[in-house]
Amino acid sequence: MSRDHFADLQGALDVVREHLPLLPTSPLTPLKSRLALKAALSKVRLAAEAYVHARRKDDRSSKTEAARKSDWIDNEGVQLWNLGLRAARSTPADASQDDLLILAFLKHASYKLVEAATDDDAVGPFLVRLLSLASKTVVAYLTAEDRNSASSLAEQASLHEGRLCTTAIPVDQADLKARAAALVAFYMARCDVAIADNNESLAFMMIQQARDMDPASALLAKELRVLAGKCWAVGNKLRQNTETLEEASAWLQAGLTRPAISPRLELSRPVLIPDDLARANALLDQLTELMNVEDLQQVHDIKLLQLNVLKQQKAPEGNVRQVMEELIQSTSWTSESVAEMLAEINTLHDLPEMSVSSLHGLLQAALAAHDGLGHEFVLRIVLAILMWTRKLHDGQFPLAHRACVRALDIVAASPGYEPTNRPEVVACQAMLWMIGDKCYAQKRFDHAAQWVALGAHIAFSPAGDSNFSKSRRKAASFLMDGGDYAAAQGFIDLCPVHEASSQYLAFLNAVQQGQESRAVAAVESIMRCADLDGKQLLLMATAAHDKGCNDALLKALDALLQALEQPHIATTVHIERLTLIRCLVRMAQVEIEKGRDITMLDKMILRYYHCSLTIMQQLRDEGRAEEHVKAIAWLYKTAYNMGVEGASIWDPQFVSDLFDFAAQLMAAYQEVAPIDQDPALQTQYATAMFACLSGKLFVCRDLEAGQEQDVLLQSLAAYLPDVREALANAPSTDAIQHMERTVDVFEVEILAKHAEWDQLAQAVEAVRQKPAVDALVLETIADILSGHSNCPTKLMSDTYEAIINAFNVTEPEDVARLARWIRSAVCIFLHRSNDEDEARAAQVVAHASGILKSDWQALYPKDEGEWLVATAWNRGLEQFAMQRGDGGQRWCELAIELCMSTTKSF
Repeated sequence: MSRDHFADLQGALDVVREHLPLLPTSPLTPLKSRLALKAALSKVRLAAEAYVHARRKDDRSSKTEAARKSDWIDNEGVQLWNLGLRAARSTPADASQDDLLILAFLKHASYKLVEAATDDDAVGPFLVRLLSLASKTVVAYLTAEDRNSASSLAEQASLHEGRLCTTAIPVDQADLKARAAALVAFYMARCDVAIADNNESLAFMMIQQARDMDPASALLAKELRVLAGKCWAVGNKLRQNTETLEEASAWLQAGLTRPAISPRLELSRPVLIPDDLARANALLDQLTELMNVEDLQQVHDIKLLQLNVLKQQKAPEGNVRQVMEELIQSTSWTSESVAEMLAEINTLHDLPEMSVSSLHGLLQAALAAHDGLGHEFVLRIVLAILMWTRKLHDGQFPLAHRACVRALDIVAASPGYEPTNRPEVVACQAMLWMIGDKCYAQKRFDHAAQWVALGAHIAFSPAGDSNFSKSRRKAASFLMDGGDYAAAQGFIDLCPVHEASSQYLAFLNAVQQGQESRAVAAVESIMRCADLDGKQLLLMATAAHDKGCNDALLKALDALLQALEQPHIATTVHIERLTLIRCLVRMAQVEIEKGRDITMLDKMILRYYHCSLTIMQQLRDEGRAEEHVKAIAWLYKTAYNMGVEGASIWDPQFVSDLFDFAAQLMAAYQEVAPIDQDPALQTQYATAMFACLSGKLFVCRDLEAGQEQDVLLQSLAAYLPDVREALANAPSTDAIQHMERTVDVFEVEILAKHAEWDQLAQAVEAVRQKPAVDALVLETIADILSGHSNCPTKLMSDTYEAIINAFNVTEPEDVARLARWIRSAVCIFLHRSNDEDEARAAQVVAHASGILKSDWQALYPKDEGEWLVATAWNRGLEQFAMQRGDGGQRWCELAIELCMSTTKSF
């Protein structure tokens, strides 16, 4: 081993010695000195661990040198421990938590030094010393309220406990008592850690381990009083809560019951010489034949002594098995008797097959006992079987697992038994989980899953039903870590669908395999679970992101956004919803860019934007909207750009809704950030509103006449003034002016569909009164009106007249277009047949005559010119026939004038 690690340890101890005069610390000790002392002690602990790690790897150093170093380290550890004891005696009872923590640090460093000085294959007293020091250090951490350090150290020390339990039981009574004291102290420390973590089930299991220690006779009165006191303390605490009365009863009963220490067992322990053993066994056989077989207690006493004699005699296994079976059949069902039997079976650790068969036999006898006298001990025997399997070596998994399954099957097959003692059931399930966790730590995932899955065995029903799902989920989790996803799914499918934890695991299993459809289904299911935790959704999203499952990621984030609307989830998941919406929108954009069908995303995108508006209103109410200006700007720009990109290819309804949300977010942005705005924002705002109006009108055109169309038209009519205002406030450009003209047309279309003719007449008049009225706008309006058969002729005629007056011929094709409008106007005016319309018709014809006299006369359509001549002449004749000389003269003159112009033109 490199000398550097030993030198590092020496250096760390030198630094600690500089700070030791500070002990014991008090409120007067400077904070800087406290921190330096704790840092130095931590460094010693770490250096000791590094020394041990390096020693295990290096086998080149001489044994003499290694022994010298170990002696030196051990001496330093003992001195440091004794110093800690003196400091603790000088520390007042009301010392601060930090003073107590420094003492715990000192004990921890001392323990690590002693551990570093102890060989890895040490047994007996060496393990007893290590376990005692570890237990006292755990208690010190708990006193200083450092539960994490206490729990971690207890887990580490459990390795020493396991080794101590598997070594041979000492014959020397002093060593036996020391071993028992160390184990009790450790189990009590583990019990205290479990209680601090509110894990009463594990705490009760630790008490049971201490009570069922092998051999139980090693327990002194002192240890028994400690055990009883702890049981009473916990029981009294639990009985204060009406929901834990059952657990309190179990604790109090455990405090009242003394572990069985049979005088017969004590008398049978002395080691005899072989001849004595043979004579004793023969004598016991004779006594058995002579005694009254109906006196079970006497039979039990003799068989117990005989069993002990056979074990010391190292008799054939068949003889021992026969006596053990007879002993089980003569058991009287009391706590003392059952404890005695378990202790006897525990001594058969060198014969694992016989041990397990004996335990099974005792279990069957308890279930078959007359009047159910043995039922109260069933779970205790099951727990003993589980503890027995825990002590087996890793290579004996088949035997251990088979033994547990067999035991549980025996219980489940008993028709007259049903477990009702919940603490004992939970203790059994917790023991199975501990065995599984041990296998998991050794990366034996399949074995770990098999162990924890037994926690859902029917033998534990109904008292343990609430832990069935937990057991199956743990099994599935272990299998997933081992890569067996199919088997994991089998366990998940057995869990209720209304449990969020089960759906969370189903999601992870699906994502691990890239099965996104199953992952999406799991998200949908978890949203229906009453016990949903927002952190689960966050972890699901993280897992999907790590595996590149975009559909699952999008679904998980979408679910998280919905869940954040629930106050109890929003308080546990600290994430800004606007940030989440930005993420979701961006992901949707990426999917669209990849060619994803927009119809699979449009509703989600719109929901995100609707949610953003709701959040914005909440932020405004809370006065926090200014904090999210950048998010608002990003959202409105994205919605606007998406609308522009998809205007010609996406569904008009979706596009118009996008522009609608963009406009609303722009308005919110202008309200929140009135300064430093984009100069183009007003134009974009007006454009978005116009695009929204246009898109919704396109949708309206495709709807059949009915209520849905009427409702949409009403909303569009109400929206029009807002669009006009936005356009009016925007900088005037050709594009804005074109939008304003288009809005005029849209207004006419909307009013015409509602047959609001009076309002429509006002709208047309407003267009006519504009300084630079565009004839194309009026032409479009006329086309719209002509599609409504119920449109008043007066409105039509006014529109035609306005077109003709506004028409400015600039291109050759304009002449033919104007000629057609002139014919339409003349027809409708003459059709109305009143003096005013007669005069207006004549004015229109005169206007046509003017065009025929202009430079454009050659382009005037021949048929239109001839139609005008004929119409004017015939109208004049009609007027003469009605004795209207002035009218007839006017029309005939127009006809002659037109005839002369057309003759020249044609």
